[in-house]
Amino acid sequence: MDALTDNELALKVRKGNKQAFEKLYDRWATRVYNYIRLLLNYNDEDATSILSDVFIRLYDVMQTKEITNVKSFIYTVARNKSIDLIRGNKSTNMYEYDDEKLSLEKDKQVWQEEETNRIYKQKLLGKYLSMLEEKYREAIYLYYYEEKDYNEIAELMWSSKNSIGTLVFQAKKRLKSMMNQDDIENLFI
Repeated sequence: MDALTDNELALKVRKGNKQAFEKLYDRWATRVYNYIRLLLNYNDEDATSILSDVFIRLYDVMQTKEITNVKSFIYTVARNKSIDLIRGNKSTNMYEYDDEKLSLEKDKQVWQEEETNRIYKQKLLGKYLSMLEEKYREAIYLYYYEEKDYNEIAELMWSSKNSIGTLVFQAKKRLKSMMNQDDIENLFI
């Protein structure tokens, strides 16, 4: 079920497949929870409550309607419910700080460093990808950047699944042969 898109999982949920809903929950819960926490100034209790409401709403709507963009639906519901809570709590101070909130500044710094590192790696990999023949570059791009499986890539490139597997393998081999040891360590460590 890991290879299924959100929309394919949504269709399975609509047909009564509870495992498909669990997969959607597993796929999105952590990211949505962090988004809600951000909106609520890191209020864990309210974020947990809203996260539950978001997925209950998602499940209810899936029973009666087709959702064409699950990710967008989830984030919209999360945002709207968070805003509703904030508006309802205007009399309380949503911006009180405690030790946990202050430690989040450190987390933000770590995240920024990781993001900078990710961007550096992406540019470095892009440099080497541009040196590959088009067929290898396209296969690698679709596999790693677009996260498509071999069947999807085969369809797009008018090829067989086995040929795509070979292309991806060969592309990785060619990339490694072009890179110096420092670049390999920067990209894969």
